[in-house]
Amino acid sequence: MDRMIEYMNAHFSDKYVFKYATPSDYVDAINELDHTWPSKSDDLFPYGDVGDSWWVGYFSSRPNAKSYVRAGSHLLHASSQLASVAMNDPENSPETIAKYKAANDNMMNQMGVYQHHDAVSGTAKQAVADDYALRLSKAIKQNNDDLYSELIDKEVKKITGVSSTEWKMCEKTNSTFLDCPIKDFVTDIDGSTIHMNVHNPASIAIKNLQFSVPHGNFNVQKSDGTELTDKSEVICYKDWNEKQEEM
Repeated sequence: MDRMIEYMNAHFSDKYVFKYATPSDYVDAINELDHTWPSKSDDLFPYGDVGDSWWVGYFSSRPNAKSYVRAGSHLLHASSQLASVAMNDPENSPETIAKYKAANDNMMNQMGVYQHHDAVSGTAKQAVADDYALRLSKAIKQNNDDLYSELIDKEVKKITGVSSTEWKMCEKTNSTFLDCPIKDFVTDIDGSTIHMNVHNPASIAIKNLQFSVPHGNFNVQKSDGTELTDKSEVICYKDWNEKQEEM
């Protein structure tokens, strides 16, 4: 860039002046023209460019894809907070840091790809939309397996003393417990002890949490043994198995 500026000023300075500028420099230059610019008050969409061809659906097409991007963004920012600390921890080996960085980088890359104007907008062809979702799904799995679950375990162990190599994330928080990893750990419905942990990366405290559980017969305790059962509320939904049969 510097070489181009130097060359242009050396050969075309009689007509132009090339220099680095800021947005305020641009606005000041526009204002000096004292020109009245046209204004637009109606909607840009739908926009027609060729005959009966219209650009529509950017804000309504494929709402599930838009929701998936939103969920991916939450996960990326939450895990990145823990990753930034872990990558500066001298106790972590170069191999561990490289694994964390690879997972975090892939997550950022796929979230970036999903910002394409035919991706998050939902206006791509079906095969392309499927590929976008598949890419993000793989990135989320890598991020959860290689980064998030490990770092969550370290933080939980520091705070509560509880440690596990099998922390799993439920990506379907609006579904029943059968769609969450919890179903793989419930072997005895009447006597299972299941640890839940919630990471709130925001600076705003959250008081209400929702978990998918097998039934309403349970006790809720904090890690220190404090009973919270009387502060919990059961909301019942019907369960359906993989054959879409009511259970």
